[in-house]
Amino acid sequence: MDNAEYEAARRSLEQIADALGIPVAAFLDQATEPSYPALAAEQEDELLRLFRGIHDAELRKRVLTCMRFVVNQSVA
Repeated sequence: MDNAEYEAARRSLEQIADALGIPVAAFLDQATEPSYPALAAEQEDELLRLFRGIHDAELRKRVLTCMRFVVNQSVA
């Protein structure tokens, strides 16, 4: 890949990341990308902020049940 192709690919990736509201690092290999933990921390912060915005106790319980189900499915 020459420099022009690299720059075009880099710009495209940046545009996609901007459109999705995520850092470019989210697309890169986690093993070589040191900023991946920062992305996870941002997502954790967002989950906590959103959860705290649920004022109905029963709805919070349902969200937790759903999250437990998703986690169990990803482990199984």
